[in-house]
Amino acid sequence: MAGYREARPLGAEEREALVDAAERIALELAARFCRDAFEDRYFGWDPARFPTRIAHDLHRVAGQLSLARSARRQRGEIARLLAGG
Repeated sequence: MAGYREARPLGAEEREALVDAAERIALELAARFCRDAFEDRYFGWDPARFPTRIAHDLHRVAGQLSLARSARRQRGEIARLLAGG
């Protein structure tokens, strides 16, 4: 946030929107990877690390859901940091 503040101060509405941004983006990505798993497709499948595209997609889903949960748990701290201006 310090970098953004140096470039351009954020307005109150922008700071308020950012409180939920990490969780929302992570949930959107989880949904996208979940769809990829259902459709058995993904442009960046790593066969050296995962036996199938679906396994790779499910790994991505789990990672994004973990990030979303973390952001939710830290929502109060995120809001506090953003309130500084």
